[in-house]
Amino acid sequence: MREKYATLPEGTYSYIATEEYIRKKAKIKSEVITFETIDDVIDAIEEGKVDKAVVPIYNTNDKKIHETLGRITSLKEGLYIVD
Repeated sequence: MREKYATLPEGTYSYIATEEYIRKKAKIKSEVITFETIDDVIDAIEEGKVDKAVVPIYNTNDKKIHETLGRITSLKEGLYIVD
């Protein structure tokens, strides 16, 4: 069984972070599935399409990513931050 990770498109820092996390931490085969928007990534988690997601919560342009913070605070199952 493959673990599925949702993130933003290839070339984004979120995508790079996802690839790096999988390379260092994933214990089973993993698949990265990209989505165009943060909302789409979070929808994929809520709908059970993926097992984990990587989204930005801060960047140098907008500082906090309000879209992300608004969505993750309303998740039904809660939020888990992994290292």
